[in-house]
Amino acid sequence: MEITRYFQVVLRWWWVVVLTIAIAVGVVAVASLRRVPTYTSNAILSIVAVGTNLPDYGSYVYFDRLANTYLNIAKSGKVTDEAEKMLGVTELPVYRIELVPQTELLLFSVDADDPAFAQKACNVLVDLLIQANRDRYTDTGRLQGLEQEVTRLDNELSQLDKQKSDAENAIPRDEQKIADLNRAILTKQNNYNAASNLYFQTLNTLSTLSNALTKIDPASLPEKASDRNPLVNIAIAGIAGLLAGTALTFLFENSNTHLFSNRQIETVTQTSVIGKVPPMNRKERADPFKASIITAEAFRRIRIALFPAINEAAHRTILVTSSVPQEGKSTVAANLARAVAQVVDQCVVVIDCDLRRPNLHKVFEVADSDGLTDYLNGEIQADDILRETSQSRLNVITAGVRVTNPTELLASQRMVELMEELSTRFTTIILDAPPILAATDAVALANRVSGVVFVMDANRVNEKTVRLAMSQMNTPEIHLAGVVLNRARLDTSFQYLRYYNRGRKKR
Repeated sequence: MEITRYFQVVLRWWWVVVLTIAIAVGVVAVASLRRVPTYTSNAILSIVAVGTNLPDYGSYVYFDRLANTYLNIAKSGKVTDEAEKMLGVTELPVYRIELVPQTELLLFSVDADDPAFAQKACNVLVDLLIQANRDRYTDTGRLQGLEQEVTRLDNELSQLDKQKSDAENAIPRDEQKIADLNRAILTKQNNYNAASNLYFQTLNTLSTLSNALTKIDPASLPEKASDRNPLVNIAIAGIAGLLAGTALTFLFENSNTHLFSNRQIETVTQTSVIGKVPPMNRKERADPFKASIITAEAFRRIRIALFPAINEAAHRTILVTSSVPQEGKSTVAANLARAVAQVVDQCVVVIDCDLRRPNLHKVFEVADSDGLTDYLNGEIQADDILRETSQSRLNVITAGVRVTNPTELLASQRMVELMEELSTRFTTIILDAPPILAATDAVALANRVSGVVFVMDANRVNEKTVRLAMSQMNTPEIHLAGVVLNRARLDTSFQYLRYYNRGRKKR
């Protein structure tokens, strides 16, 4: 599908795009205006990763684990319960802790409706987090055990020193005992040194860990709301609505079986579009050549496009039909007859062959008595059914009385004789036939005419309906002259025509 076809699809479903954008913008605008502004206060904390001096992988893993530990502590009940008491609230505002990438810092953030409360809550939570971290390493049980061990060894060492002194001063001296005491003192001294070193190392480690989390920058007082600017939100919503609306247009296009473009219609019908007729009001349907310049020009263009499509050597007999009822075929047939009759050398007769639901007598405002069925039943002659209209060189034959066997009458020999007689008196014969899918009459009559004009209301029928109708007409004896789109949007050339005629009236 080319870019132009994409554009045509979007243009055809423009209301979907506009509606989607309007809904998206409206929802976001209302939500943004009704939403209470949110203020964010931030504090920065520093983490000291104990025992990691080299920038290797292990140190990064340890630091990440330590940082995640602080995240869990901040959300623990001990911190949150105490914070609620200090702030005098039953529920804390939204807060979060984030690792600052490539640093040893934590960013502590609190969101609240009141900027001062956001600052206060942030400071309280940070202080409680730091205190909770210190409490983890203030348990003196381990230190007390080590201290007691050092004291015990020191006392025992003092006792050994006293025993050695007594042994050295004794008379006579016991050298063996003195040697044994020296060895015991040396062993005890080594044990004392080891216990003392372990005590001080533990004391230093616990002191460092308890101060591993420190506050660098206290919570700041936010000066403006941290929410996104409402205009930015609305702009983003508009863009999102545009994208969503465009996607919906192609979704609807793929799921919609109606035929919109000339290319689609010509592909399905295997013939060309010879004209478009705009929507008409009641006055225009009665006689568009008096009521509407645009509609009159549309039928003149159909007349010009139609006749080159019909063999000029043969007599010009045209059958007008459609797929289903209510597509406007009778209106097209009547006004096409009016357009042809405007040509000086043309004498036209239009016949209402839709014997089940006749309509031409209403269009031309003539009586429906003594019509086609009366002639086909042999009750009257051809001259008795021809009726003049208000337009010169244009006659009409109405349907006549209702019958129970319209198909048989239209296929009778008397219908053939009527067509032969009319061909000697008129240059153009136009048949208003029933819809193809409503009765078989149109297919039977299509074999006897020079060309078939297929009227289509693209807003009423879909591709499946048109294909089914075309399958009924797919025989070598039937010549499909073209498609007329009824109630269609006209191209820009008609706008120039309106401008030209408006200018001519002013002059």
